[in-house]
Amino acid sequence: MRKRMLLFISVLFLTFLAQPAFAADNPLQKFNRGIVNIVTAPLEIAKQVDAQWKKSAEAKENKSVGVFNGFWKGVAYTIGRTGSGIWDVVTCPLKTPGNYEPLMKPDFVLDKDSAQKTEK
Repeated sequence: MRKRMLLFISVLFLTFLAQPAFAADNPLQKFNRGIVNIVTAPLEIAKQVDAQWKKSAEAKENKSVGVFNGFWKGVAYTIGRTGSGIWDVVTCPLKTPGNYEPLMKPDFVLDKDSAQKTEK
């Protein structure tokens, strides 16, 4: 129980260090973004399942197909976001790919307008 509480507090702390509204403009922000993306990458599965389920419901299709597609899309996005986070951590001192910009948009899984971006 103590380890879980410590992990929760650590993730919460790292989440507040991140600045989701702005791209990183220094190595420390890029490093923080990388850590947050590595830790929160599995949330992509739930996010994509929700988005695909809603999309299939709007199209009056079978919702289980949306859940299935969302799960696999979420797995792919999780792998991509984890890789992007590792890239940010490893290359935090470098300005690659251009002024500390992220490889994956939106910068974080839980950006406010990320649901609209992923559905398009």
